[in-house]
Amino acid sequence: MVNLNKICIFIFYLMIIITGCSTAASTAIEDNSTIPFDSEEIYFYVNLISNPPKYNNQEYNDALVYPLGARYRSKGGYVLAEAFINKNGFIDHIQILEEDPKGYGFAKAVVSALNEIQFTPGMNNGVPVAVRIRFIQNFTIKKRGTPL
Repeated sequence: MVNLNKICIFIFYLMIIITGCSTAASTAIEDNSTIPFDSEEIYFYVNLISNPPKYNNQEYNDALVYPLGARYRSKGGYVLAEAFINKNGFIDHIQILEEDPKGYGFAKAVVSALNEIQFTPGMNNGVPVAVRIRFIQNFTIKKRGTPL
């Protein structure tokens, strides 16, 4: 049986070659959020299983670094990411669905932090399962208090 993901990837790259879009090909290779991954596992949406994957929130917060360029420019933003967590609790792939504003490193910060933490696998009726879960991370600059 032919894997549908492999067919889609082949068609995507074939379209790039035919249309001559070298910039699209280089973007797809450089940007981790658009690199397709090849997995035979079925990933359940988190709302379809009995126990979602868990992680240590403090560990995630410690791993999350506010991008330096955004901090210097007092820029805030947000990232919506989807993580594909296998049945062993490891992240197989992270896809950035939204990043606003782009170009300040918010997505890279989230991907880096998610890759640093360990998950407890999602469970469905007592059996570990692969899960896709979405994360929304807001980045805000805290205002300094006024002196007395």
